[in-house]
Amino acid sequence: MELIRQNEVCSLDVVSDFILRTTLSELVNEYGKDGTLKLMSTNMTSIRLRLLKKIMEIRDSNQPLVILRVRISPSQPYQGIS
Repeated sequence: MELIRQNEVCSLDVVSDFILRTTLSELVNEYGKDGTLKLMSTNMTSIRLRLLKKIMEIRDSNQPLVILRVRISPSQPYQGIS
């Protein structure tokens, strides 16, 4: 309960934000800013497919989506838990 009171637990918004930002960053690196904007206005299907591919990669991954940092006692720093 303390984690929730301290706003230390993230929601799915964090994961979806990560997926969107990563995908858009890859598009900008590949096509540049103007090319990405053009792609967004002319071919949203390809962007949706990239997003779906990223979701599938995450689904198939064994890595943790979120790393939870827990403070065991107030005098100790947060410790990472996956």
